[in-house]
Amino acid sequence: MANILSQDEVDALLSSFADEGDGAEEAESPEPTPEETKSESKISVYDFRRPNRISKDQLRFLEVLHEGFVARFTGVLSGYMRTMVEIEILSVEQLTYGEWVQSLPESTCVFPFSMEPLQGSGAVETSPSFGLSLVDRLLGGQGAAVDRSRDLTPLETGILARIADQQIRGLAEIWSDMMVFTPKIEGFEKQPNMLKLLPDPETVVLITFEIKTQTLNGTISICYPFVALEPALTRASAGAFGANAIRPVKVPDGPAWITKGLKRGRVDVTAKLGTGMVTVGEFIRLRPGDVVRLETRVDHPAEVIVGDRPMFHARAGQAGRKLAVQIVGRMDEDGGQMRGETDGT
Repeated sequence: MANILSQDEVDALLSSFADEGDGAEEAESPEPTPEETKSESKISVYDFRRPNRISKDQLRFLEVLHEGFVARFTGVLSGYMRTMVEIEILSVEQLTYGEWVQSLPESTCVFPFSMEPLQGSGAVETSPSFGLSLVDRLLGGQGAAVDRSRDLTPLETGILARIADQQIRGLAEIWSDMMVFTPKIEGFEKQPNMLKLLPDPETVVLITFEIKTQTLNGTISICYPFVALEPALTRASAGAFGANAIRPVKVPDGPAWITKGLKRGRVDVTAKLGTGMVTVGEFIRLRPGDVVRLETRVDHPAEVIVGDRPMFHARAGQAGRKLAVQIVGRMDEDGGQMRGETDGT
């Protein structure tokens, strides 16, 4: 009689067949191709509870739009600081309001601003150390980097608030073709956790700028509420604005408009009668009515300096009870009188 297998022997036999089948499948499975490996590396995590509300095209639109803001604000800041300023857009990204607040340091400089009649409020943020360096430059210093930050005084806060006000005015200008709002600084906050502009889950747009001068290097960021930008971004995606929304507007009669503006500009005009040398002792003893001997002949024309450049020859005299000069000719680059000039007043 044939041997009958026990249940344990049947289970062991079946398990051995299963192991052999798995090994065969593993041997037959081909190695993953480079294309498959590359496709697997593109997999990214997506949170369906917080879907992206701003497309890549809209983010690119915001970047191009704010390049116009960079051009405007660079001129404003250069005028304030009396030096060359370079501003560059570092990033344009979307995140939640809670994530933005958590990304800020415990102590910073935040200027919230309203966007009436739009919904929500935005904010301008920079670091205290960069803010102090900026204030130092605006008050006549070198604007050297500050190693250790401290709390800003009310005067320093007011100066930075003025700069922030110029920023948000520039923002209103670049958005004027798409939406009209009146920005207004609403205060100052150094602890971002105390700032409650929006609910934490609300989406915001964060644009970060890098500012460079010869002595300064720092960042300033602008936080927009998405609820305020959504109508304009939706129309931008539909092609309602296109390139015209960020193209400079041609001013009618531009040359005449520029000439008119230049004519209203003020320049320093100085008449130099001559030069002379005195000792320090003689200078200290000078009193009203004293006479200083110059190294210039009496009949030699005076120089009229416009700004810091000698421009005209003139004769000194009086007009009524006031001292005056009469223009007699224009100076050439070498300081001599150019031919063909006629006397004038």
